[in-house]
Order: sequence, then structure tokens, then C-alpha cells
Amino acid sequence: MDSKYHAVFLGLGVFGFLVFSPEQRSWLRRKEPWIGVALALLAFSPTLLWNAQNGWQSFAYQGVSRFKESSFQPSQLWRFPWSQLL
Repeated sequence: MDSKYHAVFLGLGVFGFLVFSPEQRSWLRRKEPWIGVALALLAFSPTLLWNAQNGWQSFAYQGVSRFKESSFQPSQLWRFPWSQLL
């Protein structure tokens, strides 16, 4: 998450999978996933502290300012798969 803030969706997706999958839900009763969450928060805490001390600048840029700067148009959607392939 230190390099790409949208990586939070990976963790949310895994959590959602564990919650909504009856076969896998037992993982939420084990200590290992929660230790992983604690270690991830510990590793990400310097980023949170820096942002808290600096007006949440990087979160504001990644979440709002970047979209204001872009000139996205729905007609450009067909280009996306090709650019990823290249």
C-alpha cells in the first residue's frame, strides 16, 4: 500500500471473500489473518503519520486532485485494453 493506495481494495476483497464464503469463513477465527492485518497497519503507519502531519496531501492527490487533472472521456474506454496489452 505504500506504493499504490488502491491496493487497499485487495485487502477489502479478501476480507469480503472470507466473510461471504461459508467454506472459508473459518479463517476469520484464526489468529494468522489478524496478525497479517496488524503487521500491514504497522508497516503503513509511517505513511499515515506523515499524511496526518501534512494535511493528508498524498491521499488528497491520489483521491481527488488526480481526477481533476485528467481529461477522461468515456469514448476513450476502447483504448484502455489495447494500452494495457502493449
